[in-house]
Amino acid sequence: MEKIVNTIILGAGISGLIIAYELKKKNIDCLILEKSHTIGGRIATRNIGQGIYDHGAQFFTVKSDYLKRLNSEMIEKNISKAWDQEINQHTKYIGLNQIKDFPKYIAENLDIQLNQEITKLDLIDGLWKLSSKSGEIYYTRELIITFPVPQTIRLIDSGNYQLKDENLDLKDIKYDKCLVLLAEFESSILPKSGYIKIKNNDIVEWIADNYQKGISPIKNTLTIHTTPQFSLDNWDKPNIEITEKIIDSIGDYVSKSYTNSNVKKWGLSKPINHYKENYVILENNPFLAFAGDGFGGGRVESAILSGLDLVKKMIPKKIL
Repeated sequence: MEKIVNTIILGAGISGLIIAYELKKKNIDCLILEKSHTIGGRIATRNIGQGIYDHGAQFFTVKSDYLKRLNSEMIEKNISKAWDQEINQHTKYIGLNQIKDFPKYIAENLDIQLNQEITKLDLIDGLWKLSSKSGEIYYTRELIITFPVPQTIRLIDSGNYQLKDENLDLKDIKYDKCLVLLAEFESSILPKSGYIKIKNNDIVEWIADNYQKGISPIKNTLTIHTTPQFSLDNWDKPNIEITEKIIDSIGDYVSKSYTNSNVKKWGLSKPINHYKENYVILENNPFLAFAGDGFGGGRVESAILSGLDLVKKMIPKKIL
């Protein structure tokens, strides 16, 4: 099946969703194609047994005027809430029920097709041709890619379009891996907030208690993110071995006894370095642009502002 769409966004992470959300406000309809079965990217929530786990990003900051306005709206609609933590004098915010409610709210009236993995990109007769793994073909005059940059580069390399010399440094953007343990423990000792950064530990970076955050109905349902080096060194190890190493390293905080465990692998967890600009426009006719965390930075808010700044460039009017 072949489809012609005026504007296509690849990736339903928060940057792609914000772009579509703002374009829709300007009466510009677009189609988001997402390869996975769900939206949000690293703003993710998972159920294991009766436990509920925010297993990617745990919070978002609200430093920009744009996100202050958006978050005030979400608080009023019982989507988000303040977390009793501060980072650099800025309060952290989380989902009232789960972090994934944030991207779900943004996506509510957007046109999104899930399970659509684009495997090839070509430039043909002034149109971008996108070929999907499932056999669909899409043509568009405006293409915005919000994948992690290494995935974007692989897609560019799949077809007949080549990066210009001034954009070759996009290939230098690298990402950390992250192994995440989700488990229900018999007991745990964490601060009242339910979040702690682990100091002087080569294995674990931080721990979050989803029950103490108000996310999970089950006590001691913990999300444990490991360090980039541990993740890299243990990526292909059996899950049980990974789990035992993690638990052994945080005995001061958790019991040895646990159940309903799962190891989640984020292959492109967060950018080690990011692009020199907040987005990049590679072509104007037909239009091609990249945005996302590889441009704005690894924070949720940075990825949002990357997408927002691109929309401002596309439509040079102030976004309220």
